Amino acid sequence: MKRINRHLTELTKKHDEEMAKFSSSFTSQIEEQHQMISDLSQQLIFIYSEKQEQEQKLTRLILKMKEKYKECKNQRLNSERKVANLEHQNKAINSLYNKIEEKLSELIIKEQALTQENSELKAENKEFRK
Repeated sequence: MKRINRHLTELTKKHDEEMAKFSSSFTSQIEEQHQMISDLSQQLIFIYSEKQEQEQKLTRLILKMKEKYKECKNQRLNSERKVANLEHQNKAINSLYNKIEEKLSELIIKEQALTQENSELKAENKEFRK
């Protein structure tokens, strides 16, 4: 019986030692995994904050681009209005130029007629003086 008790005591002692090793190993693994989870959580928080910062920068950039687009669109519309206005002024100037050319042609014809009439009158005057 003593032998059995001794044997049971030895087995219990070995069991307790193995359980202590297992428990220590298991606790160590849990602590490592907990540390890994903590590290990954910190990395995830950092990545998330970086992502939010990048999204904010992108949003600001998009807003600036929209504003620039509006400015360019307004400049284009203003330029188109100016071109239309200049085209209208050009047509008016061309119309005036054509009227001036027409009047000038009429004046040249009148001048030629008056020069002819003057020449005829001079000839008559010479004849009349003789």
